Amino acid sequence: NCAVVRLDIDAATIDEGDALAHGYALPDSVLRVLDLWPEGAAWCVETRVMPDAGAVGSGEGQPARIIRTDVAGGIRIRAIARPTEPGGLDPLLGGLVSAELAVAMAAKLTENTSRMATLMDFSARLRREAITADAQESSGDDIVSLGLPGGLGGRV
Repeated sequence: NCAVVRLDIDAATIDEGDALAHGYALPDSVLRVLDLWPEGAAWCVETRVMPDAGAVGSGEGQPARIIRTDVAGGIRIRAIARPTEPGGLDPLLGGLVSAELAVAMAAKLTENTSRMATLMDFSARLRREAITADAQESSGDDIVSLGLPGGLGGRV
């Protein structure tokens, strides 16, 4: 949950003649798109080579991830973003990552199977705590925007 973001995307990047004629560039920080609004819109994520503004006539450009959809104008997405600040991560997630790294390195550093088993048990406990906390924070209910100022316009 600590990596989930909601973004408004306005600028269309492509216009093709098929059903998914409108394209929207994804920010580099987006790792995965979870949902798109308006509800019921057809969409897919793909990588395209976009022409460079500075390289006129070269026909080459940089690869960019885009969302192709049947919606013109603007879209709203719920996505998983790449964390930029490790201090901004949920403390339970940070502890779990540290424990998993300790387990991965324990065998080579200590060559002690009992210490590795202790670290694996500790890591499993942290994983259960993180999953429980995540489930409590996000009950799995669909997003409801009715009555919320600036709501996403999600499911009811």
